[in-house]
Amino acid sequence: MNKIMPELDIREDFPIFQANPELVYLDSSSTTLVPETVITASSEFLRKITVSSRRGAYQLAAKGGQIAEDARKQLASMLGSNNNQISFHGSLPSAITSVALGYNWESGKKDSIIVSEAEHNSVMIPLRRVAEILNIDVHIIQTDENGVLDIQELDRITNNRTGIVAVSEWVPGTDRRNPLKSISKITHESDALFLTEASREIAFSEDISFPSLADVAFFSSNRGLMAPPETTIQWTSKEMASGIKPGILGANSVSIVEESSFETALPPDRFESGILPLSNIAAINEAINYTEGLRNKGLRKHMKNLSQYLVESLNEIPSLNLYGNPTDENVSVIFNIGEDSGVSCHDIALFLNQSNIAVRSGLLCTSLLVKKYSNTGVVQVSLHGYNTISDIHKLSKQLNLITSQLI
Repeated sequence: MNKIMPELDIREDFPIFQANPELVYLDSSSTTLVPETVITASSEFLRKITVSSRRGAYQLAAKGGQIAEDARKQLASMLGSNNNQISFHGSLPSAITSVALGYNWESGKKDSIIVSEAEHNSVMIPLRRVAEILNIDVHIIQTDENGVLDIQELDRITNNRTGIVAVSEWVPGTDRRNPLKSISKITHESDALFLTEASREIAFSEDISFPSLADVAFFSSNRGLMAPPETTIQWTSKEMASGIKPGILGANSVSIVEESSFETALPPDRFESGILPLSNIAAINEAINYTEGLRNKGLRKHMKNLSQYLVESLNEIPSLNLYGNPTDENVSVIFNIGEDSGVSCHDIALFLNQSNIAVRSGLLCTSLLVKKYSNTGVVQVSLHGYNTISDIHKLSKQLNLITSQLI
């Protein structure tokens, strides 16, 4: 193996490691751990403010509103956007459903949605349900062995009837990169709406590309960003922010309500149909600060070193099948051991759990992609800045033990 480089040492920032000192946490693609400063920001809101924003003219309500606006400002600055392009939602499925239902299908005589087979269920299933409700078609595009979209197939089936194309830049599980620029070009040539899920990009990419390519992007507070689950942040292009009338409305998303009509509010309020999760938004604000600090300390280099060591370690384990041809850009990998031996991905995860190693197993909420590799599921290992070379060494040691005892 290549020489191991110095590490980013931040484990002490995370209370969960104080409570569980032997924990090797390798499931950050599902849920990212939360540092003390972010927990404090959330708890301080609950202790000192608590109330919802825009529910009164009194001081506490104003402070709550300011927390939301501060977070918008931070996110907009990160993305080179305006504050009114950022909105907050209770979940990814509800945010996507609202956009898809609110898209003006009739004006352009649109009647189809295109989605990659590698999309997470939180993206794919809401779009398929919207298609059922509206009685329109869904085309699920095949991917290659790495989960990367077949761009020629996308070009072939996209036409002037296509309303929405949904493809994430980074493939869940295999963590390979889709050609977002080409996807954007094909989508917009057909005057369709391009949606992308960008949680991974927000946390780890130095060059965030979707604001120049997508129409609407979604990212999680807790799959990359180190804030509590589950708040979804929506970025909407300037044109779409004023052009979409969301399918889910209520609370501050409407400005005028009459007996026979109502009017939607201006962006970003029109996209926020419920009470804002302000304790989470306060945490998001601090999580952005924390992540920026890590970038300045060498987060990207640290992640690249971890990934390289992980891939090299796994490739040396007998009978381990590593899927998706991972590189040192991967922050997650998927694999199985001894597929013909009767040892399931869940057996492996339970065995690792006995050594306080936490990984994910199963279909990863990306069933169509994972079933390309195994009908019963895979093991997923995913990394973040709090992981260390020692974590990977412990994982490798236990996986070698599995192969020697069970295979």
